[in-house]
Amino acid sequence: MKPIPFFLKYSTKSVLNLFVLLFLIVSAISTAQNKAIKDTTSAKEDTLGKKNKNSLAVLDNYIAKMATEELKEGKLQLNNNRITQWQNNNFNLIISEIQKANFLLKEGVDYKNFTAELDLLIKLKDESLEGITNKRDKKQTIRNLSTTYLLLQELSKRTDERLIVIDESNQSLSTFQRRLDSLTSNKKLYIVPLDSISKINYYQRFVFMSKDLKSVNVNIKNAQDSIQKLQVMGNLFKYSLKKDIAYINSERKAIYDNIKDFNKANIDKNHKDISFQENISYSFGKGMLVLIYYYVNYSHNIIIMMLFVIALIVFLKVLKRKYIDTNLYNDLQYPKQLFEHPVAASLVIVFTIYQFILQLPPFIFSSFLWMISAFALTFLLRKSVSKYWFRVWLVILLFAIVAVFDNLLLRYSVAEENFIVFMNISGFILGLFLLINSREQGRSFVEKTIFASVIVLIIFEIISFYCILTDQYNNAKMFMTNGFFTVIIAYLMVWTYYLIGDIKILSYYLKETDKERENLVLNPNKKTGVLTYVLLFVGWFILTSRNSYSFQTFTAPFKKAFYKPQTFGEFTFTYENIFVFFVVLFISGFLSSIVSFLTTETRTAIKNNRKSGVGSWLLLIKIAIISLGIVIAFASAGFPIDKLALVLSALGVGIGFGLQTVINDLVSGLIIAFEKPVNLDDVVEVGGQSGKMKSIGIRSSVISTWQGSDVIIPNGNLLNNNLINWTLGKSRRRIDFNLSVSKGTDLSLVDQVLNDILDNNDQILKTSHNSIQVINFNERTIDFVVKFWVEHFEIAMEVKSDVLKAIDIKFKEYKI
Repeated sequence: MKPIPFFLKYSTKSVLNLFVLLFLIVSAISTAQNKAIKDTTSAKEDTLGKKNKNSLAVLDNYIAKMATEELKEGKLQLNNNRITQWQNNNFNLIISEIQKANFLLKEGVDYKNFTAELDLLIKLKDESLEGITNKRDKKQTIRNLSTTYLLLQELSKRTDERLIVIDESNQSLSTFQRRLDSLTSNKKLYIVPLDSISKINYYQRFVFMSKDLKSVNVNIKNAQDSIQKLQVMGNLFKYSLKKDIAYINSERKAIYDNIKDFNKANIDKNHKDISFQENISYSFGKGMLVLIYYYVNYSHNIIIMMLFVIALIVFLKVLKRKYIDTNLYNDLQYPKQLFEHPVAASLVIVFTIYQFILQLPPFIFSSFLWMISAFALTFLLRKSVSKYWFRVWLVILLFAIVAVFDNLLLRYSVAEENFIVFMNISGFILGLFLLINSREQGRSFVEKTIFASVIVLIIFEIISFYCILTDQYNNAKMFMTNGFFTVIIAYLMVWTYYLIGDIKILSYYLKETDKERENLVLNPNKKTGVLTYVLLFVGWFILTSRNSYSFQTFTAPFKKAFYKPQTFGEFTFTYENIFVFFVVLFISGFLSSIVSFLTTETRTAIKNNRKSGVGSWLLLIKIAIISLGIVIAFASAGFPIDKLALVLSALGVGIGFGLQTVINDLVSGLIIAFEKPVNLDDVVEVGGQSGKMKSIGIRSSVISTWQGSDVIIPNGNLLNNNLINWTLGKSRRRIDFNLSVSKGTDLSLVDQVLNDILDNNDQILKTSHNSIQVINFNERTIDFVVKFWVEHFEIAMEVKSDVLKAIDIKFKEYKI
């Protein structure tokens, strides 16, 4: 028998209790073991975490250290690159400045040439002062002192110009030296790059730069030393010239004081007389020196004078061509010496007027212009005056040439004194002969002026003869020569006045229409007022006395004030600047008129060629010349353009608001110039006014109405109003007018009568566009409109009048 298990020996309840107890015991043991395991694992994890944290801290420190070193190295490299780049740029700038300095040194001051010229100037000064300050003698003449004074003035001016060039070169070299010093004084230039390649390039460029820099510094130093030496030499010579000029002026004043005293001899004849050949050699040698240096110093003025001559010749030739093209030349009832001798006329006009512009020309230069003008005037007088006055002119010209030759002699001689007596007697006899015979020749403006100059000739020759008798050589020579010069100057100024008037009259006559020319009378005998004679007297006085000591002393304060700098705030100017400014503006306006006249076709040509569009293009030419003249005026006057631009821009807004209408007219003028809706001599209707377009200006235009009045219309109104241009297209014009007949009239008869009238008029074009139409039935009348075409708008009113007269006759005939 099998044994019974022990749990079967107990009750079920006891067994359950036993199992619960066992489960609790096992659970407690398991929990205790798990806790022990967890504690052991936690301790291990804490130890491992602490180790990991320490490793991460070390890594962070290492990365931070590496980043700092990399950043520091990057900054160092970046800074090094910037320094290298700056050094390269600086090297390039230094090389560029060295090249510019070398070019200036090569093309700069010609030291040898200046030294040679300075030696020549010193030699010329010493030669010109021979007998005045060097080996001084007592035989001083006012002509010799005046010529020497002018020569020293020209030498001084030439020296000043050369010193200015030298000073500019010195300043340029100093500027290069300062720039090079500034570029090479920066410490960054001497920092050596870190990398080997940059270091090699740096050393190479530095070595080459140092070599070139050292060479150019030496050259600049040597050049500046040479320039300073030249400056010292030039300034010493200039000081010597000023001292000699002051001495000459004192001598001139002393002789001038003697000249004022007619009872005191102003020449010491107790000296060894020189030969005539020696006097000529000495005088013409010094005179040619003055002439040469005057040309060198004022060559720009002389070139401008010759350009004016050429421009006037071209103008006269174009004017003649216009007269020939319009078939007016052969029938012109006016002296034609301008057209026959344009070169001679231009020389007389320009040379006579320009002498008042030239700055203190020496007598030899003035006499040269006088003689050229006189010979040119001979060609003009040959066919313009009577034989008597032409012969008179030739005799006066001959004596004037001899007087010029005598006045060029600078030293006293007994032979010349005797010659002066001969000229006194000859001039007195010639003057009396002209006075006696001129009474029969009339009293025109020319004759009156020449008559007055002959009286001056006689008076001066009498005074000169008295001075010879009282041993007043300087007075005698001055009055003798000025007597003959007076007649020559009178001829030149009078004929210049006449020729300018002829140019004005002939230009005005050409611009007029054929009908207007019929009412013009070309009268060469111009009326002259008192002002003209006053201006002639002032001109004569200036030309004959401007080289005298008294005249120069009188005008010195005015010249000083004229050229003295004036200050207005930060702006500095002279009265010369203002004068030049307005003169250039005047010349630009005058040139715009001249050029527009030269480029304008005649009115006959315009009628034959409608495509010319000349009126509008002339407006553009005027605007261009005046605009260029304004720019040149500001530049010539020395006004600061930048500051002026700021002022104009500030005033522009205010001016724009205040002058809106004027600006609108100016802009409209430009539009007319480009679009060319109207031209000269166009028949137009605008604003209720009709007539011919007489002129097109920048701001306004002029319409010559059929009533003979000139209406000035602003260009803005010309475009804004309905402008009708009858000449823009074809010249044909349609005429419309209304006609009324009483009710009950045979309309077919009216239509037939009107058509017959239109068909029988030869001036009406035979075209299908002519029509007679009924337009309205009224209570008592029937209205017609008659439309027909004529060949030209100029005959429209005349044809209309003929048609209306014919209608009246026919209607009465047919009892309409």
